[in-house]
Order: sequence, then C-alpha cells, then structure tokens
Amino acid sequence: PQLRYFDQTVGSQVQPGDSVILCSAKPSWVKSNLDHPEAFVNLDYFVRKVVTNHQADVRLFLTGDTHHYAHYEEVGGQGRQLITAGGGGAYLSNTHHLPSELELPPPGSRDPGKSTPSTRYRLATCFPTRERSMKMRKGILDLPFENVGFWGLSAGLFVVFGWLVTSGLRGGGVGIADRLKDLTAMDIVQVLLRSTLGVGALLVLVWALATFTQKDSALKRWTLGGVHALLQFVAVVASIRVAAWLLRDLDGPLFWLLFFGLLGAGGGLVGSMVTAVYLYVADHFGCNSNELFAAQRIPDYKCFVRLHLDDRGMLTVYPVGIEKTARKWKLRTEGEPHEPWFEPDGPYTPPRLIEPPIRVAPMARP
Repeated sequence: PQLRYFDQTVGSQVQPGDSVILCSAKPSWVKSNLDHPEAFVNLDYFVRKVVTNHQADVRLFLTGDTHHYAHYEEVGGQGRQLITAGGGGAYLSNTHHLPSELELPPPGSRDPGKSTPSTRYRLATCFPTRERSMKMRKGILDLPFENVGFWGLSAGLFVVFGWLVTSGLRGGGVGIADRLKDLTAMDIVQVLLRSTLGVGALLVLVWALATFTQKDSALKRWTLGGVHALLQFVAVVASIRVAAWLLRDLDGPLFWLLFFGLLGAGGGLVGSMVTAVYLYVADHFGCNSNELFAAQRIPDYKCFVRLHLDDRGMLTVYPVGIEKTARKWKLRTEGEPHEPWFEPDGPYTPPRLIEPPIRVAPMARP
C-alpha cells in the first residue's frame, strides 16, 4: 500500500526534470557503509521506483534519528547532498565512527537491481567534530555519578549474588556470618557453582550481557558478552570477600545490615565502573558506541536545519548548532506576549551556523 501510494498518488505528480527532497526515517546510507551493506536497499529501490522512473532526481536526502549533525556531499557529480540532523533532543550520538567516504549503493550489496554505477560521497562536516567526539568518550568513567540509577541497578545485582552465597552456607554447626568471614575468593566461587540458583544467575548474567553487546556476529557477541560477564563476576566475588573482611569484628543483625549495605553501595560502584570501562574499551572496536554515549546523557551539541527555497528553485540549507545548552531557565519579567516566556539562567552558547549555508541547485529541466 505504501509503494502504491507513492508510485500512483505522488509519482503521478512528478514531472521530468523535477528536483526532490527525500526525507527518510534514518541515515541508512551510513549503516550500509559500516557493517550492513543491505541497509540502503529499500531507499535505493524507492528512488528508482518513484523518482528516477519519472525522470526526476533527488537533490537532498534529509533525515534525523541519529543524534548529531553529519553532512555528506557527492563527489564529482550533480551536487547531491546527504544530511543527518537528529540533534533535537535525547542524548548525543558519536561522530568519530562516521565513514570519511560513502559509496552508494555499496559494492557489497547483493541487490540485483541496485543503481549502477555507484555514487561516491565524502564527509564534509559533522557536529560535534570527530576529534571532540573521541575526547568525550572518557566521560563514561563518571557513569556511577552521572547515572545514579545505574549504580542502583548494579547494587541490586551484587546484593542478589551476596544473598545466593549466604544461602549456600546454610546448614552446619557454625553460624553463617562466621563461615562467611572465613571464605576465600575461591570458596565463594565454589559456593555459587554448587548452587542451582547461583549457576542460573550466572547464565542469566552472561546471556544479558551478550545480548547487550551490539554485534551481528554471534561469536563476537558471546565472546565480548562472556568477557564482560567474567569481569562482573570477578567484581562480585571480590566485593563479597572485601565486605565480609571489613566487618569481621561484628556479629548479629548489625553485621548483616552493614554487609548488604556495603555490598550494595560499594559493589554497585565497582559494577558500574566495570561497565564503564567495558564501554570505553568496546568503542575502540566499534562496539556499543551508541550505549557509550547514551549512558553519559550528554545534553549539548543540539542542532537543527532551516531550509529556504527561492523563486528560481535554488534550495539553501542553514544548519544551526548549539554547543552548550542552558541547564536552568527563569521566567522573563518583561517583554512582548509573542516573545519567549523563559530565558537561560546560566552559561550557554548562542546558536551558530555549523558550516556555511549549503546551496543545492535544482536539476536542469529538459
């Protein structure tokens, strides 16, 4: 039904020589040149079916979805432009993994009807810059403090494993607290592996972290997820051992209150830092880059575009960016009713053009 609508209702109005601005849901041209050569297939088919068949031409591909600004321009052709401007909200997305050049459709695509020959594009501008994007990766090391909710999630995980260890010590003549204080790290591992619930919790942890790892290859996904799970498991065992050792002179309810409190607070911090280090390292291999930036919740580097079409058919694109957004706002005490009611209350940078205006000439009519 969608193709019929565009081919008949829209396509019937397209005239030879028309120039088209095509808005799509996501920048599939980038993904197709990274790790998914078939990502551009649907868009390429649409252009052939609805635009090219009517002797028209797409002059500008415009999309959002990815939370940054990226501008690709055609190399040695008719001046077609590809623009991603998704920096209107949510968290910031990285730009340092953007390809320097694109080839569309990519040579690796198996689509038998793909457009030929391929068209080459080069990255003209991105916001933030690649260099700035790479420097921002280190911000993930503040994860426990910038995202307290994740600290709490890690704390819950460590408390659950602590409870599983204490459950595995039930029975015998000596109190659980006394036996827990005497356990070595290997003893804790053995207690967990002897417990059905302990083994089940470990398997769930491995599965969850393997699923969290964004890789198409199952081998890489389970390998990276397994390494991450192993590091978390080592952190759990070490935290249990340290918490019991620090409280070795206490007994009774006070011991258990402080043990689980310390395990939750300290273990949550350690677990969060393990995840932060994993995300930082994984990004160097092109893995979990989206999660690396999403976890930081960076509110800066907002962007949007304004389009101007003159009476000659010349399209001008104005990409606007704000490097640092205001964190607080206050009610304005004066001004006209049609003016903004609020103004920034704190440091921010004013809007500016990310790059010079982009002028897109219309297709020459026959």
